[in-house]
Amino acid sequence: MTETAWTFQTFDRLEDVPEDVWVPLVDATDGWSAEYLRQLPQARLDCQWHYFLVWDGSKAYAFTFGYTMAVGAATLMILGSPVNTGWPVFLGQDASSDVGAWWPSMVAMIEDAARRSGVDAIIIRDLWRSGPSEAYEPVLLQLGYSRRKTFHEAWLSLPWPSFDAYWDALRSKIRIAWNHDLRLLNEAGYTWTTLPTESVVRSAAHLATLWRAVYDRHQDPDQLILPAAYFARFGSLSNCNVLALTHGTTLVAFAYLFSHERWLEASYCGVNYTYAVGKPVQRSLVMAIVRWALDHHYEAVNLGISNELVKARTGAQFRPLYAYLKGLTATARDLLDQFWGDPPNAPTVRVCHGERPQ
Repeated sequence: MTETAWTFQTFDRLEDVPEDVWVPLVDATDGWSAEYLRQLPQARLDCQWHYFLVWDGSKAYAFTFGYTMAVGAATLMILGSPVNTGWPVFLGQDASSDVGAWWPSMVAMIEDAARRSGVDAIIIRDLWRSGPSEAYEPVLLQLGYSRRKTFHEAWLSLPWPSFDAYWDALRSKIRIAWNHDLRLLNEAGYTWTTLPTESVVRSAAHLATLWRAVYDRHQDPDQLILPAAYFARFGSLSNCNVLALTHGTTLVAFAYLFSHERWLEASYCGVNYTYAVGKPVQRSLVMAIVRWALDHHYEAVNLGISNELVKARTGAQFRPLYAYLKGLTATARDLLDQFWGDPPNAPTVRVCHGERPQ
C-alpha cells in the first residue's frame, strides 16, 4: 500500500461520521462500544468533540476521537474520553501493525484541527508499556511530544472461584483490617444493593451531588465536572450497573460499574460524607466492588486511578498510564508543566498468601 492511498477526514459531530464506518471499528475494540460513544455528546459535558477518520482508498482504516476543554486561559485538545481511561484508536481488520505508515499523518491531521480550533496544547493519553506505547510512542517522540506518567491504574486479577476463596487467600493482617471496616457498616445497618435503571435516572441529580463531594476532595486538574445528565445517560447503558450503599432509604454511596467481555471496570463513585461521618464508606466501597466482580464471575476488575493505598490492600497491581504532550504555543509549554507532573510511585502491599496473580 502506498502513502498516496491515505485520505483523512475530521468531524465535529459524531452524527456526521457514517455509522457503517465507525461503529464496526469501535464495537470490535475491547472496553469500548458504539453505545458508549453515542452517549458522550448527550452527557452535557463542558467540552467540544472532535472525530478523526483515516481511509485506505475506499476502506475505513482507523478512527479516533477527542475533545477540547478550557484550563484557565488556555485550551487543550485531549485524545480520548474525558470520563474513562482507555486507548481510543480503533483500527480496521486489515490495519497494519506498522503504525509508522499512517500514524504520523493522523497526528498531523489532529494537530491541524487543533490549530484551527485555537488550541494551545495537545495531550494524547492512556498508553501503557507492553501495550500501545510500544508502537505509538516512537512516532510521538519523533514528532516532538514529551512523555509524562499520569495515573496508576489499579487492576486486580480474579483467579478465585468465589469471594470466600479470595477472602481466605488474603493475609490475616489484611483480612482483619478489611473485616473491621465491613463489620462497622454491617452492624450499623448499612446494606449493599444494585440500583435499577429507572432509579438511577430518577436520582441522577442526587448522584451528581454525591460525586461532586468526592471530586471536591481531590480536584484532579483534567477532570470535567459531571452534570446529572452524565449519570442518567451512562447509568442507562446496557453494560452499566450502579452498586449502592444504603442505610434505610438513604443513599450513602455508589459506584458505576461497566461490564466488558471478561472484566469489570469500576468508574465514578459518590459518597454522602455528611451522613456517614466516621464510617469507612469509601474504603468499603472498594471491597464491595471486588465482591461484586467475583460474584459475577469476571476474570479481572479495573479499580480505576485514585485511592491507591486502599486498592493496593485488595491485592491490585498498578499499571502506569502515560500521556504524550505537545505545546502549540509558548504559553502552553509552561501550562503543561503545571497541569500534569509525574505522580508518586504506586504503593506496594503484600496482600495474598503466595504469589499474586499477574
